[in-house]
Amino acid sequence: MNQAFASLSGYIEQQHRWLDDLLLSHQKALVEKRLDAAKSFYECFHRALQVHAQAEDRILLDLHSQHCASPRWNTQVYFHEHRKIYDLLDKIGERVAALTEITTLDVIELLDMEKTLKGVLEHHGEREEQGLMSELQDCLSEQHSLELIDQLNDYWRDTNRLVQQTVAGLQYGLI
Repeated sequence: MNQAFASLSGYIEQQHRWLDDLLLSHQKALVEKRLDAAKSFYECFHRALQVHAQAEDRILLDLHSQHCASPRWNTQVYFHEHRKIYDLLDKIGERVAALTEITTLDVIELLDMEKTLKGVLEHHGEREEQGLMSELQDCLSEQHSLELIDQLNDYWRDTNRLVQQTVAGLQYGLI
């Protein structure tokens, strides 16, 4: 694996870990029954995951469909999984937004819903690792991989900054 693509894979894996951490922060706030924090962390997670998936749709999957002649999975499989993720995100988001207080039953129901989302995300991440990322590695030059990292950074920059500011505010009790 060339160094440029190792960085691209690392970049995507780092985003996945960051997204996992955001969801975990939301779940921790739920368990602690800190309603405002739970809502804010979920909003950050929802927004960040949406932008992450949109970047994959518009940048990575576009390149994948153009440059990878014999993919393990058709590009439409990734798009379908993203739609499923969006549906789960919205369903959970509606449930979180409707909360005016947090009961133990609310916590249990939301954690169950989020377990389903986590399962879909884990399966999707494994598919990306085994298919999309390894296939892009084989199809793209080192220079193209470097440009791709820059393009992904540009796509993510504003959302990443906004989410980090919100999370910092939550952690320091400013929000």
